Amino acid sequence: MLERFAGAAEVTPERAAALAQAGNDPALVELVLSADAGEAERARALRLLGFGPAARVQVLAGPAGDGAALAAHLRAAGHHARTARMGDTAAVLVSPEVDRLPETWRVGVGPPVDGAGVAGSWTGARTALRFTDPHPADRVVNWADLGALALFATHVPDEAVSGLADVRAVEELSRRPYGAEALEAVRALCAEGSVRRAAAAVHLHHSSLAARIARAEAVLGFSLADPAGRLRAHLALQLVRLRPDVSGAGPGAARPPARRRPGG
Repeated sequence: MLERFAGAAEVTPERAAALAQAGNDPALVELVLSADAGEAERARALRLLGFGPAARVQVLAGPAGDGAALAAHLRAAGHHARTARMGDTAAVLVSPEVDRLPETWRVGVGPPVDGAGVAGSWTGARTALRFTDPHPADRVVNWADLGALALFATHVPDEAVSGLADVRAVEELSRRPYGAEALEAVRALCAEGSVRRAAAAVHLHHSSLAARIARAEAVLGFSLADPAGRLRAHLALQLVRLRPDVSGAGPGAARPPARRRPGG
């Protein structure tokens, strides 16, 4: 019995060392991303994963099943990438930072940081992932582009978002037979600022797009003719993604719970 224990004790560290040297140990990725990890142990784990002490590291978050494919794509593009599954979310550590990602996957992109800030990049990536959408233009969301919207994900409880009248109106519009085309028209108008430019962007005659906008306004309950109305609609389109039961999330799409205020 003692001989068997001794043999296992010899083999286990060898296997762990081999995995670490190959950068294939998900436990190292989990350690790096943990907010409770000490600076020294995080630096050592990053080194074992192949990230140099001066490297700027960025964390990406996506549905759990997409991590390996996303990491392989990044390596093929010349990046150093390591991945691990963190519950129902895939985490990908990458260096140097990513300029652009294809719309193949839904990805939340955290800010580039030094080694000590990797846990914060992971938090930003998960927040950005909550704002992704199956729509091709919204499959990749960068935390740096969220601005004040990030506050809703981190400080506003889900039930408060769900209770907003504009969010409920967007959900009601999505359930109408013409809802998908009306929402596409609203997105285009919010992005382009005028009916004619929006119509050109979605390849419609401006009168057709105007008719879709009118249908949307009837359900939303406010006009999209001025900047204030378009801002209101844009905000509602973003916030509806924070709803945990939104069907557009799709299988495997991670939606981490919003942080709640103490006592909330």
